[in-house]
Amino acid sequence: MSWLSRLEAALERIAEGGAERVFGGRLDLVAVGQELYNRAVAGSREGADGPRAPNAYGIRFALDDYGHVSHEVEALQAKYAVSLWSRLREAGYALDTPPGVLITPDERVAAGSTSIEAAFVSVAPAFTLSNLAGRGAVYRLKAPATLGRGRDCDLPVDAASVSRRHAQVVWSRNGFAVVDLHSSNGTRLNGVDISGAPLEAGDTLALGDVHFQFAPELAPLPIGGDGAGM
Repeated sequence: MSWLSRLEAALERIAEGGAERVFGGRLDLVAVGQELYNRAVAGSREGADGPRAPNAYGIRFALDDYGHVSHEVEALQAKYAVSLWSRLREAGYALDTPPGVLITPDERVAAGSTSIEAAFVSVAPAFTLSNLAGRGAVYRLKAPATLGRGRDCDLPVDAASVSRRHAQVVWSRNGFAVVDLHSSNGTRLNGVDISGAPLEAGDTLALGDVHFQFAPELAPLPIGGDGAGM
C-alpha cells in the first residue's frame, strides 16, 4: 500500500484521535490534516446561516519534507481537501466553495513543521460533468449552472429528450445539488427520478437520455482577498 493510500485511510480515522507517520520523513502528514482542520475552525466566521469556514488553504513544508511528497503533491492536496471538506460538513460549517489546498516548499519552515494559512476567497464553486456516451467530452462549469437544450444554457445539450431548460446545478451551504426545472422527461440521479437532490463525486446525472458523471473541483485557491493567514 502506498503512503498516499495509508494517508487516506488515516485521515478517515483522524476524528477518532491518534496519528501516525505515513512515510519516512520527520513530518507527520496525518497531524498536518488535523492542523488544517483546526486552522479552518479557528478562522471561521459567524454567518446568517451559521458558522462559515474559509475555503482557501496554503500549507508550507520545509524543503526536505516537500521533497518527500513533491512527486505526488497534487494527489496529496486533493486528499487533504476531500478530508477537510468532509469534516467541515459533518461539523455543520458552511463553505462558499469546496476547500482548495495548496502545498508549497518554504526554506523558512523547520523540518518536521508546517505553516498553514487560511482565507476566504470569492470565487464561484466549480465542477465538471463528463458525458458518458462513447468518448464523452468533459465540461467545466461554475455553479449555478443551467443545463438544457437552449443555447442560452450554461451547458447546451443537443438532444431531443432534453428540455430547453432542463436542470440546474447549484451550490447550497456546503455542497452541490441538482434541481430539475420541470423538464418534460425528468432528471435522474444514479437512476432515481428526482426533483432536487445533493450531488456527490462520481454521481451519474441523467437529463432525459443523456448521461453525465459529476465531479466537484478541488483545485487550489489563491490565498489572499479578505482572509488572514497565520
